[in-house]
Amino acid sequence: MQVGWNSRNSNSVRSRTVSAAAYDNFVQARGVISSDVYQKKDGPNYKHGNRSLLSIAVARIFLYLATKLYIILRTRFRSRQWDAMTESEWLK
Repeated sequence: MQVGWNSRNSNSVRSRTVSAAAYDNFVQARGVISSDVYQKKDGPNYKHGNRSLLSIAVARIFLYLATKLYIILRTRFRSRQWDAMTESEWLK
């Protein structure tokens, strides 16, 4: 889902390339970090690991909402620019 969302919201080829690379870096970092979440010394209930993952999940909710707000505002800005253009400017 996130890969499709990332690609769909990257309008130009340049921004799509950068966002795909950034997404891939975060996926790779997640794999490295996740191997350290559940440690033997924290078992058997893994309170520290579960608390860490819950914090990450809550932070992601806020990041998704902030991203959605950014996309809405950016779309409005571009719509206003497009609507202000004349037909001859559209064709350029």
